[in-house]
Amino acid sequence: MFLGSRQEKSEKLNAFLFCACIFMPIILTPVKVYMESGVSIWIAFFLMFMISAVVNANKRISVTFVVFVIIIFVYFLISVIVADDQAITIGIFGEFLRSTLVVLFLFQFVRLDEFLVRSAHKFAVVALLVTISTMPYVISGDVGYMSFGGLMATSLIFIYFKGEVVGFKVFDVILIFLGLSLVLVFANRMSFVVVALSMAAVRFANLQGGLLSKLFYVLLFFALIFVLILYFEPMLLYVDSWLDVFGIESYSIDKLLVMVDSGVAFSSSGRDYIYTEAISIIADGGFLPHAPGYYEGKNTAGLNYPHNLVIDLFLVVGLPGFVIYCLFNAVFLTRVLSMKNVLAQSFVLMFFVFSIVRLSTSGTFWTEYSFWLPYFVYMKYAEEAREGVRGVF
Repeated sequence: MFLGSRQEKSEKLNAFLFCACIFMPIILTPVKVYMESGVSIWIAFFLMFMISAVVNANKRISVTFVVFVIIIFVYFLISVIVADDQAITIGIFGEFLRSTLVVLFLFQFVRLDEFLVRSAHKFAVVALLVTISTMPYVISGDVGYMSFGGLMATSLIFIYFKGEVVGFKVFDVILIFLGLSLVLVFANRMSFVVVALSMAAVRFANLQGGLLSKLFYVLLFFALIFVLILYFEPMLLYVDSWLDVFGIESYSIDKLLVMVDSGVAFSSSGRDYIYTEAISIIADGGFLPHAPGYYEGKNTAGLNYPHNLVIDLFLVVGLPGFVIYCLFNAVFLTRVLSMKNVLAQSFVLMFFVFSIVRLSTSGTFWTEYSFWLPYFVYMKYAEEAREGVRGVF
C-alpha cells in the first residue's frame, strides 16, 4: 500500500491516519446509529493516536503542538477550579481531546502535498457514499437533518479541493452536483452555504494573477449572488413543486420559502430566542470571561452551546478576549493571503471559511476541529519557515 523508502512510507502512513481521523466519524455513522453510541468513534480515534505515536516515536514533536497543549491544559485546569459545574467543564475538555487534539497531533507529522490531497479525496468519496446510504435514517429522524448536512459538507469540500489542486474528473463533478442537491433538499440551509463559500475560498486561492484579478473574482461572485437573490423565490417554488410530484418534503426549501415570505426571524428555528437569552447571560456576566460550560449551566432551554460562534466566544473569553481574537484574525488572514504555497493557502482558507460559517449557526468551537486546524497549520508552517524547512511564506 505504501511504496518507497522508509521515510516515504512513514509520511504516507501519517497522511492516511490524518485523513482517517477526519472522516472516520462520518464513515462510522451507520455503526453509531445502530449501536446508539459513539463508542466506536472513540475507539477508532484512540487506535489512530496510538499507531501514530508508535510510528513517529523517534520524531521531534512540533514546538507549536507542545505550546498549544500546555496552554490548553493550563486553561482547562484553571477553568475546572473556577467553574460553577466542574463536571460539565471536564466533559467539554474530554470531547475537545477526542475531536480536536488528536487531529492536531496527527497533522504535525503530515506533509501537505498531492498524496495527502488524493488520500483525503478517497476518504471523502467513501464518506460521501456512506452518508448518502444513511438517507433512510435521515427520513426516519434517526439521523438529524443538520447532522446529515454537516457530514455531507465535509466530504464535498474535500472532493472539490482535490479537483482544484489535482484536477476534476467527471465522477467528482457528478458527486459534487449530487451532494449539493441532497444537501439543499434534505439538510439544513446553512450546510449548503458552508459548502458554497468553502469552495469559493479554495477557488479564490487557486486563481492565477495578482490581487486585482482576485478582487474581480470576488466582485463577480457577489454579482452572481445578487442575480440569484433576484430569482430566488421563483427557483424555490419550481424546485418545491417538482419535489411534490415525487412526494418529497424538503425542510430546507420550506424554511427558505418562509424566510422569503416572512423574513429571517420567522425561519430561524427558534434561534432568535436562543440568541436573545445568550446575550442576556453575557450581559449579566459583565461581558467577562467564564469557564467552558458556563452557558450550559445558565440557559433555560437545556442547550450545550448557543449555536453562534460570536456569542460562544463572548461567553468564554469575554469582551476583552473577543477583541483580541478579532485583531489576531486580521493579522492571521493578512499573513495567509501572502503565503507563497498555494496548496497550503487553499487548505487554510478552506477550513477557516468552513468553520466560521458553520459555527455561525450551529456547533461550538470546542468540539469543532476545523476551527482550530487553520490556525495550527499556519503556525506549524511558520515554525518550519523559521527553521528553513519549507518555503511557505
